[in-house]
Amino acid sequence: MKWFVLIVVVCAGGAGAWWYMHNRNGAVVAYELAEVTRGPITVTISASGTINPVATVLVGSQVSGRIQDLYADYNSVVTAGQVVARLEQSPFRTRVRQSEASVAKAKAAVAFAKATLARQQMLAGKNFASQADLDDAQAKYQQAVAEEMQAQAQLESAQIDYEHTTIYSPVDGIVQSRSVDVGQTVAASLQAPTLFTIAADLSKMQIEAKVDEADVGQVEVGQPVSFTVDAFPERTFTGTVFQVRNSPVMDQNVVTYDTIVRVDNEELRLRPGMTANVTVLVAGRDNALRVPNAALRFRPASAQPRAQGAAAGRPAARTGAEAGRKPGPTVYTLRNGAPEPVEVTTGLADVSYTEIVSGLEESEAVIIAQTSGKSADARAQTVNPFVPSRPGRRR
Repeated sequence: MKWFVLIVVVCAGGAGAWWYMHNRNGAVVAYELAEVTRGPITVTISASGTINPVATVLVGSQVSGRIQDLYADYNSVVTAGQVVARLEQSPFRTRVRQSEASVAKAKAAVAFAKATLARQQMLAGKNFASQADLDDAQAKYQQAVAEEMQAQAQLESAQIDYEHTTIYSPVDGIVQSRSVDVGQTVAASLQAPTLFTIAADLSKMQIEAKVDEADVGQVEVGQPVSFTVDAFPERTFTGTVFQVRNSPVMDQNVVTYDTIVRVDNEELRLRPGMTANVTVLVAGRDNALRVPNAALRFRPASAQPRAQGAAAGRPAARTGAEAGRKPGPTVYTLRNGAPEPVEVTTGLADVSYTEIVSGLEESEAVIIAQTSGKSADARAQTVNPFVPSRPGRRR
């Protein structure tokens, strides 16, 4: 009796397992479809960069000295020729006076040497002076003239240094930074120390965007650019690619190329040093025939096993033209309830859509996803393990 009960339980369990596998394999396959539509496709490149003025001028001092007065500060609006700073002038004024005295002394020496030469020439004409005396008077006169010229040059140099104690703005603009304070000593030895940094025109700015080497080949001068800054996250600004520099920039083994984007800043909202998130429009189509990118990625469940079977078994014969042609992109349409491959020619592609050049018409439906379930081929292969198989049929 116990053996009989055990046999009944085993048979019932096997039959239940077979019924579950049979019904699971027989599940109806459902597909998610998308319509072939027309719409815009934009191909963009993303980068980041820093906003800077188009022209920045460093205002420095050509002479060493102590800062006596400052007439400009941060954000001061200055004009070309406006006094922005002045060094202590008393040491330079004293040097000018010393040079003037040296010039006067040199002129007196020239006058004396000239008179002496004239007397020696008169005496030599009457044979009262030797030729040696005449030559000596001539040499002293020439020496006095040279010393006068040297003293005059030193005076001009002292006057120029004195003029350099007053520092002017070379351009119209806005003071971006100030590097000195009143009373500070500046030393102009090998190069002029910087006192101010002046942005020539903040209404015209530029972005120095770093474009990855993989994308730089698509960037060209004149392409439109949109960008955002953290200070105004809800606003999108626009600009134009002005220059793509050939000099590479390597940072941690990553190669980028500086791309200059010119930007109008009439409202003066953009400030130097801001970080810009840049998007360059490299290509676009307003009324392109397009499908979702998922349609090109979709493959039905039966496609992979068939491909593997063809590779392992007897592949179908192909003509010479077909054998030499590389298969193009493929999408699937639903025909008679089953996926049917359609080879297409694609064009532009963005993050959501791909342009269809040929192979599909507008309003056709393509498969973009498959729900859970198996195909009719899988159902046809379902076998009851408790029923003997027919001759010639595998279990």
